Amino acid sequence: MMNNRKGLMRLMPFLRPQLKTLILCLSMVLLVNAAELAKPYILEIVIDRYLTPMRPDHGLDAVWVLALAYMGCVAMSSLLNVTESVLVNRMGQSILMDVRKKVFNHIQHMSMKTLAHFSSGRLVTRATNDVETLNELFSDVLVNLFKDIFMLIGIVVMMLVMNWRLALVAFAVVPLIALITILVRGKLRRNFVKLKALTGRINGFFAENMSGMRIVQIFRKEKEKHDEFDELNVGYFHAARTQVRMNSLMRPLVEVVNQLGIAIMVWYGCRHIGLGTLEIGMLYAFTNYIKQFFEPINDLAEKYTTISSAVVSTDRI
Repeated sequence: MMNNRKGLMRLMPFLRPQLKTLILCLSMVLLVNAAELAKPYILEIVIDRYLTPMRPDHGLDAVWVLALAYMGCVAMSSLLNVTESVLVNRMGQSILMDVRKKVFNHIQHMSMKTLAHFSSGRLVTRATNDVETLNELFSDVLVNLFKDIFMLIGIVVMMLVMNWRLALVAFAVVPLIALITILVRGKLRRNFVKLKALTGRINGFFAENMSGMRIVQIFRKEKEKHDEFDELNVGYFHAARTQVRMNSLMRPLVEVVNQLGIAIMVWYGCRHIGLGTLEIGMLYAFTNYIKQFFEPINDLAEKYTTISSAVVSTDRI
């Protein structure tokens, strides 16, 4: 784990030239999160102040003012999301360009002894495939990781401030999510290491055999090389299939827990609505918040896969 952190820390200098862009993107993320958090709260006000008690519609907090505020949140969120996406991708590509230059320059100055240790295919894999794997880290995960964390914190704060009892009921399923993540992430990490190693070996095998195919044919080694490649290919197939299964399993599991949390909250809320201790708009807002709460968790579960892949690629680079 310490080596993984050291590997990622060695990438941090590539972020320095893009620091202003990164700060701008993070500021946009905070504004987008604020807009998303405001929408359920606005709807709660409309339902509990106007629709349920049939309050007269006038003043600065009238329904039409709240409707404009809601649409303003939607418009601001959409505009900032597009702008932030463009800036992040431009930043990511700039960083990758610098990483490729650094890798190529390093390969040029490697000793003959070190070059003899690595096949040309393995070096090509590290300079292309592994560097490209970092693309998702810089263009997707880096900023969106902060976005998801800020969103989770914001939702927790909003729910606790609005109704802490209902919030605790809604968060009852969070330990189950934590347990699922702990069980899955170790296997994902180990499988990623295996996948990357097999990719390098397969690329190295192709590079060596394509350049030396005449020698293989002269010594009648076609069958031996075919069997060697078949072993690598089957190994990669099984590792890739395991990866797909684990990735496919994460989101449905989190979604089931999400629906379980909503069901528990609705059951608890309906009882208290009947007793007159909870308003309908509050329950509606909490239903929206709990849906928003599990979206970042889903994203974080998927981003863990990307981060694991990027960590392995970073170590190899």
